[in-house]
Amino acid sequence: MCEIEVRPIPVTKRAISKFILFAWTIYRDNPHWVPPIISEQVKAITHGVYRETGVLQPFMAYRKGNPVGRVIAHYDNEYNRVSGRKRGCIGFFECLHDREASRALFSACGKWLSEQGMDEMYGPLNFTIYDASGLLMNAYDTESALELAYNPPYYAELFEAYGFQKAIDWYAYRFTADQALPAIAYRVKNKIDNNARGIRFRNADFKKYWIESERMRTVFNEAWKDNWDHLPLNERQWRRYAREVKQVAKPEFVILAEKDDRVIGYTLTIPDVNQAIKGINGRLFPFGLFKLLWNLRKIDRIKVYHMGVLPEYRNVGIETYLIIEIYERAIRMGYVEADLSLVVETNMKLIGVLDRLGAKRYKTFRHFSLPLSD
Repeated sequence: MCEIEVRPIPVTKRAISKFILFAWTIYRDNPHWVPPIISEQVKAITHGVYRETGVLQPFMAYRKGNPVGRVIAHYDNEYNRVSGRKRGCIGFFECLHDREASRALFSACGKWLSEQGMDEMYGPLNFTIYDASGLLMNAYDTESALELAYNPPYYAELFEAYGFQKAIDWYAYRFTADQALPAIAYRVKNKIDNNARGIRFRNADFKKYWIESERMRTVFNEAWKDNWDHLPLNERQWRRYAREVKQVAKPEFVILAEKDDRVIGYTLTIPDVNQAIKGINGRLFPFGLFKLLWNLRKIDRIKVYHMGVLPEYRNVGIETYLIIEIYERAIRMGYVEADLSLVVETNMKLIGVLDRLGAKRYKTFRHFSLPLSD
């Protein structure tokens, strides 16, 4: 007889707080896990921007009354409208090394998604590809950079045992301060500096932050339109990310490429606040906020959060120029490492640029998919 009971969890602040806290059962003794800020995750689930177009149902699994796993089944009406799919997703998955528990959670999600008219179960996806998503497939002994998922090695076994199959892989790349960029990269940069195309580069004007942010959104939606699972972000969705970034961003790390007063490319890079968040164990109050502010002074890694170049300007070296600029500025400011992620495995243009510059691919994240039958 199955000893696992799966219960639907109401989307209330109290219930979701307990849902989030279950992760500490999995990672309590893991030095590489970065605990999420509990209040932020609760907010994102209970009344975040995803709720405007997304429908969700959290579940928790119990064995003899003790929690052994959790997951959220969800689907995005806007994504399905644009893509023409009936895709359901799972996210926020955490589970003990218990195949029976994971099967029960996946089954509950599949049943609920089927009842909602979905014909596919996809994930792990913590709502969108712009949030932490995918299953970490290697490098379990390294700390995650901002917005990168982390999980134990056995999660892949749980997914595959249920029948999930690979949908797509995403890569994390990094540079370190002790590596030298190849001479050919600087020849590309110098060519841009000296050519007659009329492209200029400048720091974002933080006195006009929201205007600059909207210019970047325009490039982002066009530059990413052919990327895997991209869904154009509206102003409200973009502002959610921009508001979070504004708290830690530095003008030196937000570079715009312009031609004829039109923004044609950009890079948005920020200090990797995961290094500061790790020390507060998920809680801002009563003392976590002070620890966070203190820890922000010790960050030595940057995160290339976004990069985009309009399609018609992708063959002139703008991406190379932006990466070199960020790399050199970061070294001058005392940073020792840069994380560039995530890059989907089908983005051969950017992968080629990173390979030529000597970036190291150090993590792989996998999205899985499973057809839902009647």
